[in-house]
Amino acid sequence: MTTRSLPAEKPANNTSLTEAEPSKERVLPSFLDRINLIAAQQKDPEIQKKISEVQENPNKYPYVLEHGVFYKLLSRDSG
Repeated sequence: MTTRSLPAEKPANNTSLTEAEPSKERVLPSFLDRINLIAAQQKDPEIQKKISEVQENPNKYPYVLEHGVFYKLLSRDSG
């Protein structure tokens, strides 16, 4: 059986991958975009219900609303 390796891909500007400069901006996937996350949480009726419950009794639930984002708090096992 004969196998062939494919030539290495090059960026559109014809420089090799090692010569290309790394991106100076950090791009997050869209699901990690804070603005999209806030919008999605505002549209979700289950999350809105939990937010109301937490706001009424913040010490009862392991959640926090911080800068418009609703987070579930997790604890680490000490073992």
